[in-house]
Amino acid sequence: MVALRLMHAQFPNMEKVMTQPFVLRSQLYSSVRDRTQVDRDLETLRKEKVLRLFKLNTGQDDHAIMFVEDYLKQMSIAVTKIGPKSHDPVFEWFKCYVINTKLDVSIDHNELCSLLSCGGKVNDDRISLLMNAGLLSRQLIDSNVYCLRLRFPILVPCSRVFLRGGKSFYHSLIVGNTKRC
Repeated sequence: MVALRLMHAQFPNMEKVMTQPFVLRSQLYSSVRDRTQVDRDLETLRKEKVLRLFKLNTGQDDHAIMFVEDYLKQMSIAVTKIGPKSHDPVFEWFKCYVINTKLDVSIDHNELCSLLSCGGKVNDDRISLLMNAGLLSRQLIDSNVYCLRLRFPILVPCSRVFLRGGKSFYHSLIVGNTKRC
């Protein structure tokens, strides 16, 4: 999908902002005439494990799209930020057994525990580590379901700009003035 690659390439690359490139589904919809074709292409790329989709906690019904290699980098950044607990094997289990097998944007508690247990003993503390690293969040409607998350530190101060649209968001990253958001 050309539009996806183009938007990925235009994502600002700044050392101070530790965010890997991502694209909003709504951005793709506004750039490509045929939304059905966009959905088909995204589904194909998702099944081929080229990209991942993530439900955003913005109150809007939008999804972030990120290439798997970028997501793994983003995941590594998020894990290192939690300090000494980043050495817990649950992060490797999550990467090997959940990310590689679960393609949906959410996962049931029992399925999460089952997949993680392929690596070792799973308990609530380990799931809490994944949540504290920003890799999972509980779904508000059903607390037995987790949503796979992206941790974008830049999104918190810029959520209003982010909701106004991709160009404004990208501009705020380029300008680097998050205080105005």
